[in-house]
Amino acid sequence: AERTAELIAAAPEDAVVVYDMPLLVENGLAEGWDTVVVVIAARQVRIERLRERGLDDDDIEARMARQASDEERRAVADVIIDNSGSMEELRSQVEDVWQGLQG
Repeated sequence: AERTAELIAAAPEDAVVVYDMPLLVENGLAEGWDTVVVVIAARQVRIERLRERGLDDDDIEARMARQASDEERRAVADVIIDNSGSMEELRSQVEDVWQGLQG
């Protein structure tokens, strides 16, 4: 946390600082940021992707049970990116968000 604070403080005043925080919602840390971007994907898409990584259904269910729900994620989001589609669709959404953040 100290190192993160140092890096953010050292950034130029007009910089866009991106901090990838996987447990932001689970740890209740969303309020500390100007803009919270949440990436979601349909449940079945997430399951299929985890299976492709070699996880079995029990492991998948256990992992997903420990994560914040989609509703919890949406509640803290200023921007939502839907990662249910193709890589090209994801890239387009990310580019749009990036342009918006740069003002």
